[in-house]
Amino acid sequence: DRTAGDRQHTLAVPFCGALARFPTGPFITAGLTGALVLPTFCIKTGQAHYTTFALPPWRVHFGARAARARVLHQAVSRWARELEWVLRRYPLQWHNFYDFWQP
Repeated sequence: DRTAGDRQHTLAVPFCGALARFPTGPFITAGLTGALVLPTFCIKTGQAHYTTFALPPWRVHFGARAARARVLHQAVSRWARELEWVLRRYPLQWHNFYDFWQP
């Protein structure tokens, strides 16, 4: 899922107030195989306690070839919105170590 600097395998979508690039590979794989996208998170909630939860699963349906780019963009955008939802609730639980947002 790490494609820092690789514009060919990422899409820029709104995230936390700016455009950010997210990898497309997981969503292409889900669309081609029919696998569910299951956003799952592990949050530290105490000194030695963690809470794990998942958001509702969803599918990527490519359908017609002409619609694939649009569907892929929608899938990456949905993931960014779901990740942002979690980050707003647990802002100290996410770390990023590369240039994530667009200049």
